[in-house]
Amino acid sequence: MADIRLASTKKLESDEGMPWYGVQHFLMDSVLLNVEDRQQLAYNMLPKIITAIYGPQGQSWETFKNPNTGKLWIRSNR
Repeated sequence: MADIRLASTKKLESDEGMPWYGVQHFLMDSVLLNVEDRQQLAYNMLPKIITAIYGPQGQSWETFKNPNTGKLWIRSNR
């Protein structure tokens, strides 16, 4: 589990970033295991969690559309 967290952190802090759903899925599978409607809860909680860890959106982290997939991605500005 620690290896997965480290790899995810490295991806999130890279210039490429990582898929929003990848971070959301990690949250669902590691924290919200027995919660009803965990997918929606993880989606709603994710900006607050990322802000608590990295700082304000737009300054410390950002979301963007991946040019290859058109999907929402996230990356830290560290």
